[in-house]
Amino acid sequence: MYFDYMSSTPVHPDVSKCMLEYLSSPIYFANPDSPHGLGSSCRVRFDELSSQFLTLLGAPDAQVVWTSGATESINLALKGAAKQYHRAGKHIITWKTEHSATLDTLSSLEKDGFSVTMLPVLPDGMIDIALLDQSIRSDTILVSITHVHNELGCIQDIDAIARLCYARGVLIHVDCAQTLGKAPVNLSPFITYASFSAHKCNGPKGVGALLMLDANRPLQKQMHGGLQQNNKRAGTIPLFLIAGFVRSIELTLAHYSAQMAKYEHFSSYCKEKLHPSILWNGTVSQRTPVNVNLLMPASVDLARLAELKQQYSLSSHAACNPYATSHVLTAIGRSSDEQKRCLRISFGLQTTEDCVVTLVDAINDLVA
Repeated sequence: MYFDYMSSTPVHPDVSKCMLEYLSSPIYFANPDSPHGLGSSCRVRFDELSSQFLTLLGAPDAQVVWTSGATESINLALKGAAKQYHRAGKHIITWKTEHSATLDTLSSLEKDGFSVTMLPVLPDGMIDIALLDQSIRSDTILVSITHVHNELGCIQDIDAIARLCYARGVLIHVDCAQTLGKAPVNLSPFITYASFSAHKCNGPKGVGALLMLDANRPLQKQMHGGLQQNNKRAGTIPLFLIAGFVRSIELTLAHYSAQMAKYEHFSSYCKEKLHPSILWNGTVSQRTPVNVNLLMPASVDLARLAELKQQYSLSSHAACNPYATSHVLTAIGRSSDEQKRCLRISFGLQTTEDCVVTLVDAINDLVA
């Protein structure tokens, strides 16, 4: 059984079929930037896919830069904005619970002379918007925040945060890697940049996107080598991956209501049936039902818990973190010993009620 859908999702069969059609096409193998007829045909299809992508996300007037994934999109947003607007200031704000792609990128920018403020979160993983307001300085140029948290499942009020940033004259980047299929896609008009990943919503690995929602806020290019994508990101355009990503979003949005009802049922079952000595990490009310993050009681046998993780494909924190402890769990007050007893459970398309019942029974047996 697999309960690690926050880490990665299997490619949907319709997405695989879509990509195979592009890979086997006598036309769409060509380079979209080539000047001949086949290249022009690929360019037309690329433009259509880009337009379709923006329309699906409710941002038809935005610009999209296709990348290799959310990590590159985050790098482009943060480095590109910082270096484009450094004359206006060198102060950036984020939170201690952000993804390592954000934190490591900002650490790199600190070496280039930028100042980074990492704000704490509340014990339930939610941010204190009043503290954000107090932390914005005259030289603050950028705020970076995750919409749906990859470990805790918390859903932040992005519209309120973006409105505050806009009112204070600060750019905002939103990490939306986990948004698709896990929360409503409501891109606030006050958001500057938003990054996405295909493999988090049953699309292929190796492709992501950065939305630039404010045409008046361009970015400094970070990937050099060619003039592709309006000179925003060099590299040959992978048409089949982009087509697969767009198809995965179509499917995700088409079945969103039904899937969310299923996940709500699974989450409610966990709340009702899990042993009362088990605690939840992160907010219970403002989270995606896809995610269940638990702290097992101190009496649990760690060796048996490790076996449970292997049997049900469970994790305690993000896959990108190779260490025994999580900076996210630390930020909400979990000790290193407690983190050994944490479980992140996440549901996906293939998750059935029988799977959830079996897992909950196994967890309760372990506690008992």
